[in-house]
Amino acid sequence: MKHIKDISNSELLVLKPLCLQAPLTSGEVVDALAKAQILHEKTVKTLLSRLVKKQAISFEKQGRI
Repeated sequence: MKHIKDISNSELLVLKPLCLQAPLTSGEVVDALAKAQILHEKTVKTLLSRLVKKQAISFEKQGRI
């Protein structure tokens, strides 16, 4: 098992929707947290990016619909 670098409390907030219902698009994660007024859209995207760098999550690029 890979050792994951320390995950911040804010990053844990972003991971929660992914743990409950994966896979999700970044937009779906943003919607879940923004609607609950937990985090702003740009903050969520930044935290998702950090989690990818820490290899805590992965992503697939998909074309726009």
